[in-house]
Amino acid sequence: MKNRQRTQNIRIIRLIYSILIITMIVVIYLQQIEISRNISSVVEKLEKQQEIVIKEETEVISEWQPYNTVPLEDEFQKYIYALCERYAVDFEVIAAMIKTESNFDASAVGDNGESIGLMQIQPKWWKELADENNLNISNPKDNVHLGIIILADALNDNDGNLDKALKQYNSGNPNTKSN
Repeated sequence: MKNRQRTQNIRIIRLIYSILIITMIVVIYLQQIEISRNISSVVEKLEKQQEIVIKEETEVISEWQPYNTVPLEDEFQKYIYALCERYAVDFEVIAAMIKTESNFDASAVGDNGESIGLMQIQPKWWKELADENNLNISNPKDNVHLGIIILADALNDNDGNLDKALKQYNSGNPNTKSN
């Protein structure tokens, strides 16, 4: 009788233990579902924000018309315009800089071979910034992209003063601040 009682107690303990394990598994599963829902919600919000940004950029770019006086292909102008919008730099300023720096010649070399491309960027000063942004100074699109970043930084350094920012840009040296 005692043996039988003991066996029954063991079965009850095993059953309770099994129920506890199953309960823990269910709780963990429910937590994972909740975490998954939270992640899905965050991902959904990020995707919506990205869609809004893309839509805004597309709307801005779709309103843009190419400049007939700029001897660059329309798609390249559109690319430059999008970069200008992103970095808050006037397209007209960049077009004028390209005209002044290289006369729209992507293979232009100046300063005894030290400045290259449409924006006449000096690799000795700007290679690190180009690498940080995965840009190739020799590539025309990347050259303009880097030039826009450099000018945007110069504008920030000079409280938006374009004359000072252009002087800083023309110095070619990232350590030179205009007075």
